[in-house]
Amino acid sequence: MPAHSSEDGGKSATVVAMQLLKRNRNIKYAARRGRMPPSVMIATFAGETALPGNSISGALDAITGHMVNVLSAAQAEGQLVDVRNPRCTADRFTDRWPENLAAQSVYIEDLKVFRSQLAAVMSDGLSLEEKRKLLALMFGEGPARSVVQDYAARIGESVRQGTRRIGATGRVLPVAVATPAIVKPAAAQPRNHTFYGSNWPK
Repeated sequence: MPAHSSEDGGKSATVVAMQLLKRNRNIKYAARRGRMPPSVMIATFAGETALPGNSISGALDAITGHMVNVLSAAQAEGQLVDVRNPRCTADRFTDRWPENLAAQSVYIEDLKVFRSQLAAVMSDGLSLEEKRKLLALMFGEGPARSVVQDYAARIGESVRQGTRRIGATGRVLPVAVATPAIVKPAAAQPRNHTFYGSNWPK
């Protein structure tokens, strides 16, 4: 994965997005019977969509969008998705999952729901508490709490600096920047002139 973390020595946005997507998968499949989508398959899709400088939300959107397209194309053909090791094509990452078209269809729907939730979290239409609850559904209570605390700290600083404000519904709103009034310069006052010349000496 390309190392484009904002912190020296940190994880790239693609790696973090891949880990979050696997966490979401684990939550979804915790109470389900049967196999879950393999991590190596998710990693392959993540590698195919990695972009230097991308954000975590951008990486999540790119990975899940690519996965939906590939899995849906296979589903439409009545086939099971075939994902291979890019370094050794004889190594098939999807040899044990999906077991059938029904299993493949379930994960396609999971990904579509995830993309809808991600769009809602990234929008300005939800309050901070609503976003926390949605993040908890997506990734669990612990990560959701950590993300919201970090976000709230940054928003609090923005409010103190006067660049943002909190609306009545709890939404974070940008502070409208007042356009400075254009002050027209005062009309120039004519100065005394001497272009008529001076008096002749008597």
